Amino acid sequence: MLRAFSMRHGRLPCPDTNATANGYESMTSGACTAGNQLGWFPYISLGLDIPPPLHRARYAVFRSAHADPLQDADLAVIKERTDDSPSEPDYLDVTDLVVGLNNASKLSLSTSHPYLTGDGGPSGAIDCGANPVMAAAYWLVIPLQDKDADNNRLDTPQTTSGLCAANPAAPLRVHSDDIVLAESPAQLAGWLRKSMP
Repeated sequence: MLRAFSMRHGRLPCPDTNATANGYESMTSGACTAGNQLGWFPYISLGLDIPPPLHRARYAVFRSAHADPLQDADLAVIKERTDDSPSEPDYLDVTDLVVGLNNASKLSLSTSHPYLTGDGGPSGAIDCGANPVMAAAYWLVIPLQDKDADNNRLDTPQTTSGLCAANPAAPLRVHSDDIVLAESPAQLAGWLRKSMP
């Protein structure tokens, strides 16, 4: 669904920052609101049914705007990054997102953007502070049950206010059953390049 959206729109979805998780992208004048990189998954904006409140997914998208479009890595906005003119067929299309993803993959790992920690195995400890592992073009965390009975919607290391998620390769644990979906900028760029007509 995220890949199809990115292919069609040349950007990743904007998070839903509505307190009640209403299922719509949080936009200002038709563009993703500045600074909005963390919120709820915008189900309705992607043409999906919105699940019950306890199962609504948390969502983060990589955003690093740059004044030079050729260096821009704000993945939630459509921006002409390949210097095409409005009359050209590739103007504001998925090729511009691929450039943004490539730009994001060249940036140093920063915990001020969405990132993944380890998997408790080959990529190390599941510890957001001590083991940031990889920048994420996006991550999606789907909560299932409150297995640790702490009355928190998400299981550690995920929080509703944090930009870190466990590596999707992390096994389900006794006190954690959140499902994590994520791709690095390079992974998504590779898929898009392969899938473009």
